[in-house]
Amino acid sequence: MEASAQHCAYCDGFPLMEADKTIDHFQPKSVYPALAFEWTNLFPACNSCQDEKFEEWSELLLKPDEITYNFENYFEISTDYSLCPNSAANEYDQRRATYTIETFKLNQTAHRTNRKKSEKEYRNDMKNGAVNTDDYSHRYLFSLL
Repeated sequence: MEASAQHCAYCDGFPLMEADKTIDHFQPKSVYPALAFEWTNLFPACNSCQDEKFEEWSELLLKPDEITYNFENYFEISTDYSLCPNSAANEYDQRRATYTIETFKLNQTAHRTNRKKSEKEYRNDMKNGAVNTDDYSHRYLFSLL
């Protein structure tokens, strides 16, 4: 969990509380048993993301540690704090973003509310000096501010 700074690899929720920590098999172990103990297939996840994804997997699903992964390349955030595919991305990357949003249910009310709260806290703390983005949920927001 140190590598993720106590954040969910999928929704970036923070902190992953002891009761909320799970390890997700990106490619489900029921389908890919040979990958069950591969580090590159294991990600810290909150219960919500784990429950939503469950055994879902497709080549379209964005993998959090892909070398080419950059939040801004795939997503935009609307005024209601929903994630949307980046309108400037190519069609394939937009499909990947849409599939990822749908798989993890990243636009549920709780996620949108937490994004708004996190942005407000971050902006407030920035007025008082330097901040460490790892201390906030939804760190990807701050690259868009």
